[in-house]
Amino acid sequence: MTLAQLLTLVSTRLDDTKTPRLWSDVELTSYFNEIINSLCERAPVLIDFVTTAICNISVLTTTATYATDPRIIRILEARLALVDSPLGRISWHELSATNPGD
Repeated sequence: MTLAQLLTLVSTRLDDTKTPRLWSDVELTSYFNEIINSLCERAPVLIDFVTTAICNISVLTTTATYATDPRIIRILEARLALVDSPLGRISWHELSATNPGD
């Protein structure tokens, strides 16, 4: 369903079809975006594994931590480019024990 279709559907269900409308497209779109953002925080419904700008990080041997794109909520899997299998998960305590200075 497109945004235009969703706006039409909601306007009809709200009985808001006469001009001037009570709810503007901008207001309704803002509410839709809030709902989508809330849903994405609760469940991994939008998973991106192809957008290079978001999914790829250049790893350096001298760097222990990396910033991620602010749109990333959860990392489901991590891989090194030259290794076929995913990196293993470790707990925060295990990670802290390997880098006590960080």
